[in-house]
Amino acid sequence: MPLLVLILLMMFAFWITIPLMIVGTVCGLKYRFEGIDTVSVNLNDLSDKASDAIEDLKKSYEG
Repeated sequence: MPLLVLILLMMFAFWITIPLMIVGTVCGLKYRFEGIDTVSVNLNDLSDKASDAIEDLKKSYEG
């Protein structure tokens, strides 16, 4: 997903974008953000960590 699209969605449809992204993460979707230049905060690493944490949480409730 282009980073510009995420920023625009957050500006104009915050209350729809965030819940849909959370539901998608819980359902097993992985997000990959792309931009023109590198930034100091790597959103892909943060997204991967959040996905891994949710997967661990789901496994703890299954067992």
